[in-house]
Amino acid sequence: MALAHFRKAQEYLTEWGVTWIERPNFTTLTARKDIEQSHKGVLNHHTGSWNTSDWMLFVDGNGRVDAPLCNIAVEINGAVIFGSWQYTNHAGFNDKAAVLAVLKGPGVTSEIKPVPDSNPEFSGNRYLIGVEVKCPGSFNEAQYKATVALNAAFVLAYGWNPLNPPIGA
Repeated sequence: MALAHFRKAQEYLTEWGVTWIERPNFTTLTARKDIEQSHKGVLNHHTGSWNTSDWMLFVDGNGRVDAPLCNIAVEINGAVIFGSWQYTNHAGFNDKAAVLAVLKGPGVTSEIKPVPDSNPEFSGNRYLIGVEVKCPGSFNEAQYKATVALNAAFVLAYGWNPLNPPIGA
């Protein structure tokens, strides 16, 4: 079912003129075969560098955490790279309250400050689509536009409330 939502998001991106690329093994790549994905929102990250490779994100991992490290990457030119629709290691074991606040939608009136990853029983990986924007912090204009379009495509593809979308960064 989730794959169908990713396919619908790809259709929206095509309709809106956003360049997207599907990596080999997009439909089979997963970090955990024992956990079923249950996407309920999107979590946008940045890689901390302009030079992060797809190889690290989708094949090798970062030396501490196995790949894939995200579902989708956004290139410096705004191209959207679909790497995996399944479970990825992007959010870790974390503060359940912070993840649930993201899933609740933008009713949050201040920055969510999660506590250290301390809950070995709860992982945002299962519930959040992980997007990595390849940059040291501030997105460039092409990345910003592509990321906004990508998030909007998922809101529409999953049928989430567009006035209260479950999206965090």
